[in-house]
Amino acid sequence: MAENENVSRRILRLVAQDGANVARRLCEQTGVTRQMASRHLLSLVDKGLITASGNTRARRYALATLAEHRRGFKIAGLSEDVVW
Repeated sequence: MAENENVSRRILRLVAQDGANVARRLCEQTGVTRQMASRHLLSLVDKGLITASGNTRARRYALATLAEHRRGFKIAGLSEDVVW
């Protein structure tokens, strides 16, 4: 279980650096098989932690947006020359 978590964290770091060739780079760095790397990637996609676009060799991964917050502020009555 701990090894799976380590591989998942490594994948998330690799995706954050560059979303291309993640499975190949994971294999080179950790020695896991290509099939195991693909299985871990698919698991993270299924969990919603990363997103995948493209197919086969052109596949790219990106970190998923887990939460998005938006706020609005009223600007009526504000002046650029007045410090809050």
